[in-house]
Amino acid sequence: MNYQILFCDLDGTLLRSDKALAPATRAALERAVRQGVEFVPATGRFFSGMPAVVRELPFLRYAVLMNGALVYDRLEDRALRRAELAPETAVRVMERLQDFSGTLDCYMEDSQGWMEARYLQELEHWILDPPAREIVRASRRPMEDLPGYIRRRGRPVQKIQSYFRDPAVQREVLNTLPAEFPEITVACSLPGNVEITHRDATKGAALEFLCGHLDIPAAQAVAFGDERNDCSMLRAAGLGVAMGNAAPEARAAADVVTASNDEDGVAQMLLRLLEGEAP
Repeated sequence: MNYQILFCDLDGTLLRSDKALAPATRAALERAVRQGVEFVPATGRFFSGMPAVVRELPFLRYAVLMNGALVYDRLEDRALRRAELAPETAVRVMERLQDFSGTLDCYMEDSQGWMEARYLQELEHWILDPPAREIVRASRRPMEDLPGYIRRRGRPVQKIQSYFRDPAVQREVLNTLPAEFPEITVACSLPGNVEITHRDATKGAALEFLCGHLDIPAAQAVAFGDERNDCSMLRAAGLGVAMGNAAPEARAAADVVTASNDEDGVAQMLLRLLEGEAP
């Protein structure tokens, strides 16, 4: 294999739709690691919010979290890079989001999510995808006034998120908010959601940083993804691989397309690379 480091999205990519890590995929990762390849999950989640089956992999050291808001060193238990929203900016964005028909939540302090209580109580209405709904339910605490809490807390925000039932509203948010707030970038990773981070908090920027930190050329990185929040990473890597189930934006950003996540597409492509086959 000609690549030294592997960046891999989780939901819709490394994990099957039921959020399981397929045995074939784990075996392919283990084989790559034995050949000296560094495995780095690159996710919209915070570290403790990743499934245990990934979080507890014995060869896992580095992780790109919250779409690049945090690059984390598990061995040393420290942040290597941060790109976070100032609390004042986060409050302004949250107040603007309330003009749209959607939910409101955020991540702060590396390992915790908060959600407006009124939305957490009605997740079945707002989030139609059951696995996505369970991810939110397991990782959010209720808060009556989230912008007010952020204002009082005065701490940076790593990611703001909203879910929308109407795809037209979701598209409107994706299209309009970046023009109104040049400090942010927007993406989506799960059905119906919009994820808002600092403009420097992208998976692509995190890939470039970690490659530099480890003295690995970005050209020697391979990246796997399926959604809009993976596009910068797919473009930054020497080889960007979109899943068979990938969104059109991810396919356009990638160099090649593999099988879907439910067909162990990561394992299939990794085995080809490990055998020295050109994609």
